[in-house]
Amino acid sequence: AAAFRALVSVRAEITRREQHLADHGCASIDELEVPPPRLVVVIDEFHALMATHPRASDLLEHLTALGRSLGVHLILATQRPLGIVTGQMKANINIRICLRVRDEADSFDVLGVPDAAHLPPGRPGSGLLDAGTTPLSFRVAVPFAEAVDDSHVHRPRLRPWTPDHSLENCPSIVRGVAA
Repeated sequence: AAAFRALVSVRAEITRREQHLADHGCASIDELEVPPPRLVVVIDEFHALMATHPRASDLLEHLTALGRSLGVHLILATQRPLGIVTGQMKANINIRICLRVRDEADSFDVLGVPDAAHLPPGRPGSGLLDAGTTPLSFRVAVPFAEAVDDSHVHRPRLRPWTPDHSLENCPSIVRGVAA
């Protein structure tokens, strides 16, 4: 029930953003003088959400269709993707990542090719990324059996946040504007 309430809240935010764009005669938040912050919605175990709340499909189809222009981005994660992502969602999801899967059908459902089923099991973290062209292989994690000497790794000095710090004193890249 909490997951569906969260989706209802996301729908309310989408409606608010759509009205804000309409009020300003804009098609995208990028056209606004002061755009709202981008929102990233992460749904883990997407298959379970759809099994328990099938009505969520309509909202997520709407979100995948209009999300980017509204500054709302969606990350869906599931272990069993076969048949759960609708055709309309697939048409609007332009980046897909697939780690090693057991069945070629699961790989094909996510990437359109069976390749993720053939990733080597001895290379944890191996995956394929499809951004609209040929899927690219990558590796996201490399576990180590023994301790790794990371004394040479540069770690930036961090300062605790205090209320008197403002964005005016931050480098422009922190504010989201390239210098």
